[in-house]
Amino acid sequence: MLALVLALPIFDFGAVSTRNQLVRLETGAVSVDEFDYAALRWDFGDAGREALAQLAAGEGKQGELAQIALDQQVRPYGWARVARRDTDFDLEIRPEDADLRAAMMAYLRARPYHCEQRCVVLDLGGEGERKRLALVQGSQVQELAQAEDGTISEYYGGASELPSLGPDSSVEVRRVEKRYVFIDGQPVGAPLDDSGPRQDIGNALNAPPSE
Repeated sequence: MLALVLALPIFDFGAVSTRNQLVRLETGAVSVDEFDYAALRWDFGDAGREALAQLAAGEGKQGELAQIALDQQVRPYGWARVARRDTDFDLEIRPEDADLRAAMMAYLRARPYHCEQRCVVLDLGGEGERKRLALVQGSQVQELAQAEDGTISEYYGGASELPSLGPDSSVEVRRVEKRYVFIDGQPVGAPLDDSGPRQDIGNALNAPPSE
């Protein structure tokens, strides 16, 4: 019986929650910086998104943060639920490029859990119709891809097709030079040029040498 009552339109939890959140903002119970704009974007249905759009239409910092949440493509969690402006990211682009910086900032605003501290984006060059990038943060390297329209997404290399050993196959050992990202002279992450399964840099460097 309770489930049936709760399902009635009069119990619109999204609208009620939205009103409660807005009251907290308007009364100063929560500051403009700490307000959970992401909750309006993701948790309270149409009522939340409509309220967020109204906030985004306003001026000042509140409107800016609301617009950032409105543009989010992925639901942030934890501390990242607080919207972050461009100036909140300590981002370095190598080599510096205004268009790439603008595209990267759009990527980060939608994924504010990245670049909690200083981060560096390396331009790895083109690959077909997309450009490969490396996002370096902490001790991690994440590969990204930038499409022709400028949008940035996670990079997924094409699966490599492994050859099969045949009766006339040639079998040999070869040394292959690969690119890694280096921090303070030390390599981090997997090699950048593998298209198939990747070996961690620590395992690769500790492997016995081939003769």
